[in-house]
Amino acid sequence: MEGQDQRQGQIHLRVTDAEAETIRRNAAKCGLTVTRYLCLAGQGLSPKSYTELDTAIKQLSKISADLGRYGGLLRMWLVDFHGAGQFRVADYLGEVQSTKARMDAIISELERRVRRGQLLS
Repeated sequence: MEGQDQRQGQIHLRVTDAEAETIRRNAAKCGLTVTRYLCLAGQGLSPKSYTELDTAIKQLSKISADLGRYGGLLRMWLVDFHGAGQFRVADYLGEVQSTKARMDAIISELERRVRRGQLLS
């Protein structure tokens, strides 16, 4: 978050104990500090979307790792023909294509939400 370390301004507000607890609980559900949660909410941004973006990034990272593993297996198969009868390149390519399709679907959904203003940019 750009400029986050340079924040100097302060806003003080009074809330009831129940309101404070609700704010703390909601911030924790989003994986955010109370300050970050209130800053997002105060700017009209959905704190929930921050966690959705974080979840999507984690999903893409896992898919990317899967693609890397499949690529490594293909390379290993091409370099070392031992056990070539047990593995079929076409099967691995199918897995890579399937994984890539999953990644493309997640990316498309992220792009759609960003265009609609549903995710932080």
